[in-house]
This record gives sequence, C-alpha cells and structure tokens, in this order.
Amino acid sequence: MPTSTTTTITPSPTTTTVVVNVDNLQGPQGPPGAIQLPLYRTAAPVNGVTDAADGQLVRVSAVSGVPPFTNYLCRRNGALSTTTFELSSTRSASLFIGSFDPLTLAQISAKPSNAVLLRKYLVALAKVRSGDRRNARVMCIGDSVTAGAGSPLGASGGVINYVGCTPFSYPAQIAKILTLRGIPAFQSGIFGKADYHGSNTTVAQNDPRWSLGTGWAQGVWALTLGGTTLVNTNTTNPASFTPASIFDTIELWYQPIQPIAINIGGGTIGTAPSTGANTTSYRLQSCARGLNTVNFVPNGGFLCGITGVNTYDSTIPAVSIIQTGWGGAKTGDFLGGDPGVNPNVTNALISRDLTIVMLGLNDANQNVSAVNYIANMTQICSTSLAAGGSMIIVGPTPSNIAPALISQYLAPLQALAASIGAVFINPADRFVNVATFEADGLITSDLTHPNKNGYAAIAEMIADAMTGY
Repeated sequence: MPTSTTTTITPSPTTTTVVVNVDNLQGPQGPPGAIQLPLYRTAAPVNGVTDAADGQLVRVSAVSGVPPFTNYLCRRNGALSTTTFELSSTRSASLFIGSFDPLTLAQISAKPSNAVLLRKYLVALAKVRSGDRRNARVMCIGDSVTAGAGSPLGASGGVINYVGCTPFSYPAQIAKILTLRGIPAFQSGIFGKADYHGSNTTVAQNDPRWSLGTGWAQGVWALTLGGTTLVNTNTTNPASFTPASIFDTIELWYQPIQPIAINIGGGTIGTAPSTGANTTSYRLQSCARGLNTVNFVPNGGFLCGITGVNTYDSTIPAVSIIQTGWGGAKTGDFLGGDPGVNPNVTNALISRDLTIVMLGLNDANQNVSAVNYIANMTQICSTSLAAGGSMIIVGPTPSNIAPALISQYLAPLQALAASIGAVFINPADRFVNVATFEADGLITSDLTHPNKNGYAAIAEMIADAMTGY
C-alpha cells in the first residue's frame, strides 16, 4: 500500500480512534493521505465491496460537528486486528471527514459496483455507441422534482410555478449532459400533464411541445404516469405534438375506446385502432424523417384519451429519455387509480433499459410512514424492473419538508436498492442539506423545489452514475 501521511481529528472524550487510509479513493480526490477519526456506530445496515483477504467494512456516517458525508464505505486492510482502513467513494473531494464503526462480516452484504448494477443499461448503451441498435430508453419516474416544477419561474407566495417546467427538468438536463459527454441523448417522451391534479396551468404551458385543440381536457377521466391523461370527449380537433428534434418514429400510448388518427401536415399516416376497452394500449408508427408536428385526431366519439407520446430518429443511435414526473404524487398514487390506465398498469407496458425513480417528498409531507413508503416503493420498483433494464433509486432532494421523517426513509430505501440490485443515490451526499442547497443557489423560495440550476446539478449527479464517473 502507498505511503501516506496522517491528519489527526480530535475525537470526543467518549470515543476511541482509528486511522483511515484514503489512498484508494476513486475519482479526482487529490493526493493520497490519511485521517484519524472517532468510531461511531450507525443505525442503518451497511452494504459494501469486500473480499476474504481484506476482511471487514465500515460505513462513514455523520456526527455532531463533522460534515455529513454519509454512505461512504471503508474497506479494512489486512487482518481484522489492525486499525488501517481504505476509504472508497465516487464523490469528488480532497478528503472525507466523518465517523464510522467497524462491522462484522455477518452484518455486511456484498454490493457490486455501479457497472455491475447497471449492466443491462450499459450493454444497451454500448450497442447504441456501436450503431447496433436505434436507442437506449431511460424512464424517469417521480413527482414534481422529476417534472421540473419551478425550474424557470420559481415560486410565488409559497406556490410553485409549473409553466415551462419540462425543458428544464432533470430528465431534460440529463439529455444535455450525456450529449456533452459524447452520448447523443434526447428528452423525447412525455406522459401526462406533469403538474398536480386540479392545477390551473395547461399541459401546453408546462411542455410547449403540446398544443391542444378545442374539446381536449386534462385529468377529467383518469390519472396515469405523469399525472392526468389528455382526453377528448366529442370533437375531432387534434392534440398536436411538435418534438424538438428530427424523428421518423412515433410511439403513442392511449386509451383505445375510440380510434385516433395520426397525421403530419394534414395527411394521415396511420391510425391507433380502437378496442373499445378503457386500458392503456400502444401504437408504433413510422413516418417520413423530418422535424414535423404530429397531430393526434379523434373521431368525434365519446372518450379519446392520450396517455403518453415519444418520438425518435431510428437512423441515429441515441439515448431516449421519457419523463413521467407527476407533481404532488405520493408513492401510493402510482399504485392506484383507474384499473385500466393507472400508473402501475401503464408502467408495466413501457419497455426500457434504465428506470430512475425519485419519490418521497410528498409522502413525507403527508406523513406516510417509512414502512408504507418502502412497501409502495418496492412495488413500483418491481413493476419497473419487470419491464426491463437496470434501475437507479434516488432519495428525496434536500428540502424543508419533514426532514426527520425523510431521514427514516433513507436507510430502508438504500436497503431496498441493495436487495433488488439497483444503484442508490442519496442527494444529501452531494448537496448536504436544505441550508447548503439554498446557500449554493440551487433551490426556489419555497425551499422544496430546485430551481433550474438545482435541476442541472441533480442531473449531473445522476448522469455521473449513468456514465461511470
């Protein structure tokens, strides 16, 4: 092991000390060094990388007066009787100052690297890069933070503004970041209206790609992924969608009670057929390659519903990101509702290579217990994984909402991720807490929703995991 220097942090009188060696830090953390820290027992189970030769693992946690760099793992070097540990993390910093408690091997379950956990997604990404497949699909499931609430216009009087939110949401920002990193990506798909049911903004205000003709309503009949469905009950006026990039393929998820004609420039190119059933159905439609407006035209019969839409260019391999953020949604909302089109049913129908799930703020705001929150998250994740691909679970972002309850969510949420082979990201590891989030200029005045810079920072955090940074 490389020679390292030691910096001593004076422990509290009630703790003992050990030496932590940081030669094995991953990423641009600076030169090797070592720090001496107090022992501290963590309440949560620990998962980490281990092998028989290196022995024991410990977890870095927060104590009073020490920066809360949580969830970093230390690998004990050598025999169990020694006091030298290697500290491993993917977080960029010069040193990590925290506290930890050695754990027996019986308390530790192996945690593979992100490359292993995201294997299915990374295989799809490799095929995109080689030109062997048309795209890799990423599905983003969440609440108003996924929808991008407040991103361009913030909050006023404590009320968050959804107008213009979709282009600045973290899924849209991930697409920009991946593209800058040499991976072509588009936030090409959208489900639902994005904001909370009963909001007086329109889907076209939230996402300027949409334009709804007279007769189209939002949320009258059913809730689905992304919140409310788009419904027309008795007119033939179109719902029009204008993607921001060239496409030659259209995907439509819809309620097939009535057929929906699909046209470009007034010329019908196909029809999403009717089955007469109030369920979510799927239509794949090819079209001439170009930057066009797609018109979805009802036949004038009762109840024509659009659940979601996605477009892409099959000639250009890329990452296609679908946004299903639903303002105000709790985890339980993704499991209930209309039996034919509810979010869980619709989620099961959408194939993908990676699912990113970020939920919990509204659960905490409505005092949902940790037990019920985790039970709901388990079902959402199970449905998502059954639809294909890998998974990233992201904890709630820093806010002023019920911090004590959210802290109760984090340990079992991390344990859930470990049990299903998902990557777990705790935003507090990067953004610390709401005070720091605010001081860094990343949150709106309601101290709940990030601003556009905050969404960009969240996207950077998730993109790091997606690209192995």
